[in-house]
Amino acid sequence: MIRSGNKDYSVEIKDPSILDVKIDLSSPIGMGNLDIYPKQKGETTIQVKDNIAHETTDLRIKIVDSYLHLSINNPVRPPYKQGDEIFLINNDDKDFYLYDDKLKIKSTGNYEFSIKGNIPFLTLTYHKELENRTIYKYNLTGTDQTMFAVVKLFLGWDWHDFIESPKTKEIAPIIMRATDIETNTEYYLTRKATDIPENVLD
Repeated sequence: MIRSGNKDYSVEIKDPSILDVKIDLSSPIGMGNLDIYPKQKGETTIQVKDNIAHETTDLRIKIVDSYLHLSINNPVRPPYKQGDEIFLINNDDKDFYLYDDKLKIKSTGNYEFSIKGNIPFLTLTYHKELENRTIYKYNLTGTDQTMFAVVKLFLGWDWHDFIESPKTKEIAPIIMRATDIETNTEYYLTRKATDIPENVLD
């Protein structure tokens, strides 16, 4: 949102291969908006000029991989603690980051979604042992369809491509029900919209 100005702007993008910008003056709130359209990962600067006041400002924009932010909710059981959060990254390596309640990295690894016998699974493979295990596989039966829609939007995995009939239920807020297949422990992972800490993603 542009908070002050004269609704007559021009924009110059230092590296147009990174992103595109559209000026939107239709909103009744503020003095217009800049809509950012990513093209590829990278960083660039856009210069916004108010053509009436002849004032300019530079905005540094960084385009990163999309990601899904999940908080681990009650019941909170090992290997997780109260306030732990997971970021699943939509990149080639399918990286994930486990953070504590102060957004300090506790562990990292790789994730995979899969379907077996019409049942969706999420596998987290940690780079180092967490509670004497590196692989945690979760049965996602009972996860609401809205969460799977969010997974498709942010991570590009469409579970409907792999199943015959959905085994889900509608729940609000958006929750992933994850049952550890080794211990039968159930976890509830709630979708959040907090940004991942800066300088983690290239």
